[in-house]
Amino acid sequence: MNKSSKLKDYLRTYSASKKMHVATLAFMFAIMLVFNMLTKIVADDYTYAFSFATGERVDSLASVIDSVIAHGEQLNGRYFAHFFAQVFLMLPGIIFDVVNSLVFVSTIYMVYLVCNKEKKTNNLLLLSIFAADWLFQHDFGQVNLWLDGACNYLFGVFFGLLFILPYVNSLLYQKHLHPLLIIPHMAVSVILGGYLEPLSVGFVCMAGLFLLAELFWFKNFRALAFVPSLLCSVLGLAIMVFAPAERVNKLSEFSLSNILTVFGMVMLMIASVIPLIIIFAVLYRRQKRAGGAERLLFTAAIIAIGALASNFIMLIAKYYAARCSISFIFLSIFATALLYARVEDNSLGKHEQIFVRIFVICTAVCLVLGFVDNLATFIQLENNEARIEEALERGDTTVELKIPVVFTKYNCLMGIRYLDDENPRAWPNCSVAEYYGFDTVVGKRQIKGIFGGW
Repeated sequence: MNKSSKLKDYLRTYSASKKMHVATLAFMFAIMLVFNMLTKIVADDYTYAFSFATGERVDSLASVIDSVIAHGEQLNGRYFAHFFAQVFLMLPGIIFDVVNSLVFVSTIYMVYLVCNKEKKTNNLLLLSIFAADWLFQHDFGQVNLWLDGACNYLFGVFFGLLFILPYVNSLLYQKHLHPLLIIPHMAVSVILGGYLEPLSVGFVCMAGLFLLAELFWFKNFRALAFVPSLLCSVLGLAIMVFAPAERVNKLSEFSLSNILTVFGMVMLMIASVIPLIIIFAVLYRRQKRAGGAERLLFTAAIIAIGALASNFIMLIAKYYAARCSISFIFLSIFATALLYARVEDNSLGKHEQIFVRIFVICTAVCLVLGFVDNLATFIQLENNEARIEEALERGDTTVELKIPVVFTKYNCLMGIRYLDDENPRAWPNCSVAEYYGFDTVVGKRQIKGIFGGW
């Protein structure tokens, strides 16, 4: 038996194994838990540890609620996202690490279940969805590991899936929403609508398109049961968008230079997932030529449109941070995986085997590099905490902390500020100082590199 046949047999056995299914899920959870435990609180986390209403440390649900209401008047209208962030900042860090890891694995698994609804165990599909998210997601550490970032972005995807999957199941599998679930789904819809600006717009757009397809193309009037949920999602979106601070801080001035700058970022985000777009287009055309199920084609197209909607809505924003592309990337993966699951039959040819090898190698390399980067940062931040404890014991009013050097997108410090090294009175130095009880915290950049400079 040649190597190609051995690989094919191994992949077929692995993909269909129920034991390996559990092992794959455990593997994904373990990876995310380790990476979460290596990620300390940084930047905005120090600010959100305090109430925006009183300036005191949040220490109860009542203080968190008062804080997020004040937050909506000062910064933005993401009431739900920052509610979760401030609750977790009151609790031991390990609780967030475990919950966040579960949320990440749940988002992958929910997509897998929908894509694989009518098939047997398909571990290759499950692992492919995980690997695609790992490889294609921009600012991975910011949106999946950093406490404040994950509560805003990863949790947003989680609630987005809880909101949209009943629409998907209804159109794709004609599985209707149970009457007892209508009210809980309405509650989730409000949360999703008010969660994250581009993500919420993309998911609400998809919900509207799913409903229109059901009513006017497939004549399924039982889908009218989704109207209350759709209205609730629009209500949640309105609550977020029309928050006092949102109108001031987030809506664009619509200057030509601003629109052109953001348009450049929008197109850059699209270019970054060209491989996904090509695969999606090829699979969609293949399904259409083969007379694929009409409901499948509608579903994949609507999810792809939702991805584009969450991307192009950024044209009316003042800026486009790469982390804001999380829903565009994730929905692009979702749409592609949905089609791939229908044509993949565990019989891999020569080209597919080469692709699998490249995919596995790239994912493995990124995992190792991300781990090394996060471990190095963890060690440096631990040393900073030791300096803080020593300074507090001495009764110092000032402490100097080293600014870690990072080099991968899997590190939450890539792209965000840990400390200002020029003005100790600037953010986030002032928040760090208040958090630990110092008058001043000074940031110092390292010159010698990741493992040196200490």
